[in-house]
Amino acid sequence: MGAAKPNAPDEPIRTQKYQPIKDYALIGDCHGAALVGTNGSIDWCCLGRFDAEPSLWRLLDINKGAFFLIHPTQKTAVERAYVPDTNMLRTVFTTPSGRVAVTDFMPVGRDPTADEADYVALNAPGWLVRVVEGLEGRSELRVEYRSAVQAFDRGFSQDSEAPILFCDSAPAAGAPMLDTVLTVEAGERRAFVIAPESDAARAPLAQVDRLQAITRAFWEQWCKRCCYQGPYDDMVRRSALVLKALSFAPSGAIVAAPTTSLREEAGGVRNWDYRFSWLRDSSFVLQALAALGYGGEARKYCEYLGLCCVQTLPELQILYGITGEAELDERLLDHLEGHDGASPVRVGNAAYTQKQVDIYGELADWALIYQALGGPVDSTLETIIREMANHVAEHWHESDQGIWEMRGEPRPHVHPSSLYQLSHLVGGKEAIDHYLLCTILYL
Repeated sequence: MGAAKPNAPDEPIRTQKYQPIKDYALIGDCHGAALVGTNGSIDWCCLGRFDAEPSLWRLLDINKGAFFLIHPTQKTAVERAYVPDTNMLRTVFTTPSGRVAVTDFMPVGRDPTADEADYVALNAPGWLVRVVEGLEGRSELRVEYRSAVQAFDRGFSQDSEAPILFCDSAPAAGAPMLDTVLTVEAGERRAFVIAPESDAARAPLAQVDRLQAITRAFWEQWCKRCCYQGPYDDMVRRSALVLKALSFAPSGAIVAAPTTSLREEAGGVRNWDYRFSWLRDSSFVLQALAALGYGGEARKYCEYLGLCCVQTLPELQILYGITGEAELDERLLDHLEGHDGASPVRVGNAAYTQKQVDIYGELADWALIYQALGGPVDSTLETIIREMANHVAEHWHESDQGIWEMRGEPRPHVHPSSLYQLSHLVGGKEAIDHYLLCTILYL
């Protein structure tokens, strides 16, 4: 989701046609996330929580979904890239009459009451900000907004508060639709903020410049803590930024993806809701971040395990909700057609009931990394490790669904065992018993 190829100058703007998934770039605030298309349309946005009712969802229904488009009225060439060392996206549109830039970001900053080195405790208002800047000449932009309110009867839910658009253009903020042409001269700057209506008293538009500076400083300072030096360091930092953006700051959970119901392959049916935290994926992410010098995320994740894993011991679920939820009931939204017709659209993930025995070893791998980073093995973590070790000793030979979450009866699977790690995390006779497991490929 990085820089995209410039559009040919004579290429028309897409209308009523799904953009390829590869044409979207991710922005986020370690609470929620949004996807920005090469055509200047934000077609997916969840504010406040990754698993919230989306504020924008045209990604999953081109005709019914809410969206926010900013695009020149003339034929245009498009170039875009992230502001260096941030998760803020800058798109430059070049037309025959001028050049204009759109910077998209979700405000986030370090909690001012937190320790100086703590880049896990974060503040975020839960807003989506778009800043338009005239660079050369004069540019005419079509600004089109269809809100969740306008699309509710055909969308996701009517239970949550729909955000509104704050802007200095007619019609007034809060209208369910906006479709206007905006002229921007060189040197001119315009701002748009999508935020809950209850935040109107906080004057979102008046805070844009301050929040843009705070957000840029936060990401740049977080990047400076990366200890990697070697080939492709720009790409390594960019990858780390994506992983950080997928972390849920309030609990320490790490989501597998910020979206739901995007198909795995053309014509396939594996289009699940991935806005939850898988133990396996999280273990790999935390090991990668630890190798780059980021230990705070591992410590925060330990707190998250205390929220979720203790609920289901001695067994572990393969995934939990981002604030520790153990039940993630799945429902189908049959009235939405899905991205490019890839139905059904799903909310929730029934895989939480599956059994996958490899997760115990991967969690043990993470625990060793956490311990190596100096993290204390407190009574909660020690209980989790001992309980899962004893459980695996008794059940390692049983069938499971395998790591790809096939929906069907459990079958025998072979997993390369990393459970020898448990011998380093438990003592006495348990250490001997569980060390023997390192010679076994459990089925």
